[in-house]
Amino acid sequence: MEEYTMKQSIRTFLIALMASLTFTAVQAKDTPMDVGFNELVKRLVDAGAITGSNIETYGKGSFTQYQFKVARTDLKLITNYRDRVMRPNVANAYRSIFRTAGTEGDSQGIGYGEDNSQTYYIGMYKDRNYAVVYLRDPSDATCRYVYTLTWWESKGKGIEGVVCKFYGLDPVVQRKAKSARETRIVVSTGDDSLAVDSNGTMRYYNLEALKKKNVPKNSTGVLAEISKICSAYINITGEYAMASSHKAREEYSRYRLVLANRLVSVCNLYGRTMLGTNDRRAALRLIKAAQDMGGDQVTETLFMSAKELLSL
Repeated sequence: MEEYTMKQSIRTFLIALMASLTFTAVQAKDTPMDVGFNELVKRLVDAGAITGSNIETYGKGSFTQYQFKVARTDLKLITNYRDRVMRPNVANAYRSIFRTAGTEGDSQGIGYGEDNSQTYYIGMYKDRNYAVVYLRDPSDATCRYVYTLTWWESKGKGIEGVVCKFYGLDPVVQRKAKSARETRIVVSTGDDSLAVDSNGTMRYYNLEALKKKNVPKNSTGVLAEISKICSAYINITGEYAMASSHKAREEYSRYRLVLANRLVSVCNLYGRTMLGTNDRRAALRLIKAAQDMGGDQVTETLFMSAKELLSL
């Protein structure tokens, strides 16, 4: 009886949480994608399939995520959302990605949070199914929605997955705005941060060697650290391309070198011994994505060293 009451309480909480998002989030417009997303979450809640959730709001944006686990016999619930909701909206999307387990593809980074300061990566695992749809907000040309769906076969007869919805400032619009006006740029990775004024003045914070309190404790922690470094490298390389002064470009190059060195240190100290096979593959994809952004001969050598340290 107590177990039943607890399950009912969790279900009631999730429904209330979903209802709060649906009716109070500033971006809710009852679009077909919104309706389909909310309907999927409701069915997962009703089936007791939600295993975790995360809802964040910031400014006029939000990030919504639900983890789920269903029986293999209920896979149709997931594929129907992909085929009947996500695929039909491709015609209205400015970008979309659909990938089935077993096929190769590049990982994608989705910016979210205040000023898109955080990155959600999708597409890192070959044995997972992915669907991503990017839609512009018809009522606000500076904002966009991103809907993602990931699922894979778990041990036993289950299907696990994650369904997400992002809303916020379009990174492309954000970059154009930065290049069009005098601004202060801030790039962060973990406890490290970099501030750059438009005149090229730069300040570093906490860019010393890894502190004991930040030492990764397991494979997931190592992958998260590598993800932060690669995300920061990609961001800073984008800012380097738009830098208006020689001094700013020199400082960006210095910070890219710091990040590349830090990456090699993490791979050498922790990656070689702590990363599991799947996380190692994911880390190599992240490193390749950062490496493909470009750099000088030194950073290129450091990226090659990091990949060799994690080679399978």
